[in-house]
Amino acid sequence: MVGIWTWRATHSTDMYAVPPTGGTLEVRVASIFRLRDGMLVDYEVISDALTGFRRMGARVAIDPPGS
Repeated sequence: MVGIWTWRATHSTDMYAVPPTGGTLEVRVASIFRLRDGMLVDYEVISDALTGFRRMGARVAIDPPGS
C-alpha cells in the first residue's frame, strides 16, 4: 500500500544552520507500507527533503559517489 502526502511546517527555529525565516516549509512524501496476512511488516518513507531544505535557504550540495 502506498500513501502520498505533504508535510508542512513553519520555519520558526534554527534548522541545519539556517536561521528561522517564518516561512512555510513543504515537503512531498511517499509512504510505502508492506502488509502480510493483514499485518504491517515493513514501512518506508521517501521524501523530497532536499527541495524543502533549499526552499528554506539551506545551501545543500550533493557530491556524486566516489567524489
